[in-house]
Amino acid sequence: MARVSPSRMISYDVLVDVLSKQRDPSTTFDEHLGQLSRPLKRVDRNLAYEIIYGSLRWWHKLYWVLSQYSKRDLDKSSHVVKVALVAGTYQIYYLSKVPHRASVNESAEYVRFRKQMNAVSYVNGILRQVANRAQYFQKPNLETQPVEYLACQFSCPHWLAKRWMNRFGINKVQTVLQAHLARPAYNVRLNPLANLDSHEVMKFFLKEENIKTKKRPLKQCYYMPNLPDLKENNFFAAGGFTIQDESSQLVAHLVNPQPGEFIVDACAGPGGKLSHMYELLISRQAKEILASQSGPAMNPEQKLQQNYHHFYGSHRDDSEKQCFVNITAFEKHPRSFQRMISNLKRLRTHGICCYHQDFLNYQPTQAPSKILLDAPCSGLGVLRRHPEGKLFKQESTISDMVVIQRQLLKHAITIIAPGGEITYSVCSFEHEEGRDQLKWILNTYSDTIDSVDISDRVQGYYRRYVDQNILTIYSGISDGMDGFAAFVVRKKK
Repeated sequence: MARVSPSRMISYDVLVDVLSKQRDPSTTFDEHLGQLSRPLKRVDRNLAYEIIYGSLRWWHKLYWVLSQYSKRDLDKSSHVVKVALVAGTYQIYYLSKVPHRASVNESAEYVRFRKQMNAVSYVNGILRQVANRAQYFQKPNLETQPVEYLACQFSCPHWLAKRWMNRFGINKVQTVLQAHLARPAYNVRLNPLANLDSHEVMKFFLKEENIKTKKRPLKQCYYMPNLPDLKENNFFAAGGFTIQDESSQLVAHLVNPQPGEFIVDACAGPGGKLSHMYELLISRQAKEILASQSGPAMNPEQKLQQNYHHFYGSHRDDSEKQCFVNITAFEKHPRSFQRMISNLKRLRTHGICCYHQDFLNYQPTQAPSKILLDAPCSGLGVLRRHPEGKLFKQESTISDMVVIQRQLLKHAITIIAPGGEITYSVCSFEHEEGRDQLKWILNTYSDTIDSVDISDRVQGYYRRYVDQNILTIYSGISDGMDGFAAFVVRKKK
C-alpha cells in the first residue's frame, strides 16, 4: 500500500474543507499546519500550497477534462473523490517535476485513507488515463461557442465568462481571464520607521530569502515574485514590513490622514489599510528623528528597533498618550478581528481603538473627520489570490453586495462631520460596485455630498487609473495589480 506524503495529505484535506464549508484556503491551510505533530519541511509546505491554489485556480478546466473521461456523474461524487481527481490531474498537467506515478497512486491512496473504498479503483483508473493522455477531447469552438470556450480555456464559471465578454469584448476578455490564472506576485509595504533605502531593501531580501525585489513608484512599496517565508523572517516578526498588494496600498493615500483628524475604519478586516494609515501618520511625525540618525552600520532589524525606541520614546511623556494618532477601527467577523489585533501588535501600533462590532451599530459621540469604508464586495478583482471565489460566487453576489455597500454608505454619510470625507473602496472593478455607487451617492445626496478630485492624492504614475474621480484598476493587466475601485466624497459644510 502506498503512503500518502505529508504535502498531499494536508493539501487534499484543506481542499476538502474549502469545498465542503466554503472556507478561505489560506486560513484553512494555516489551521491544518497548526494541528500537525511536527512542522512540515519548507519544501513540503510549498508543494502543499501549490497543490491547493493550483487546483482551485484550474478547477473548472480540470473538472471539464475529468468529465470527459468519467462514465460516472462527477457532480454526484463526494468532496474527497472530487479533490483527489482534480488535485491529481493538476499535478499531472502542471507540475512537471512531480512524477505522474506519485500523483496517481497517492491520490487513490488518499481516497482509501478517507474510507471511501468503493471509489479507490475509480480514482486510480481515471488518473491513469489522464497520465497516459489516453484521449484528446475537442474544446468548444471560440467562434461558435465563445462563452463555453472561455469558461473551459480560462477555467472560470460560465456566468463570469459571459459577463466579462460582454464588457471587454472577445479579445480583451482573454487577457483579463488569463491574468486570473497567473500565480500572483506580491508587494511589500515597508514600515517607514525601518528607514531603509531601496538598495538596503533589495540587499536584505536577496540575502535572507533569495528573492529579487524591485522598487515600485509608490512610496515604501516593493515588488517581489515570490512570497517570503514569514514564519521564519525576524524582520517581518519585528514589524519591518507588511505584505499588501500595490493597488490596496493606494487606498490609504486617498484617505490622506492628517494629524489631529479623527479617523474611522469602518470594515478594517485584517488591518492592512488601517495599519497603512497609521504608518502614513507617524512617518510625518518621525521625519526629524529619522533624519538625524547616525551611528554604526546596522542590519534592518536593528535599525528598526532603534527607530522604534527613538520615536516612541520621544512621545513617552505626552499627557494624552500618543495623541498624534486618533483612529477607531471596526471589524465584525471574529477571525478577521483577531488577525487585525495580531497584525497591529506585530507592527507595534499605538493609539488605535479596535472594536469587534458592526459599523452599522456605531453611534459616535464625536463626528469623524474621515471614514474609510473598504466595503464588503464580490471580490472579483482578486480571484487570482482567492481562486475559490470562482467556485462559490454567483452573478447575484454582485447585487447582494451592492445592497450591503449602500447600507454602510448611508450610515457613513449620516455620522461623518460636515466637511468630512468618506473614502470608499472595493476589490472589484464591476461598475455596480464602483462607478454606479458614486453616481447613486451624488444623485441621492446631491444637497449634502460632493465628489472629491483624487488625482492629486495619488502619485503621478498612478493617475492613469483615475477617470471621473474614480480610481479603477483591472486585475492582472494594470501593472500586475489586483482589481480595485475607489473614490472619495465630502460632506458639505
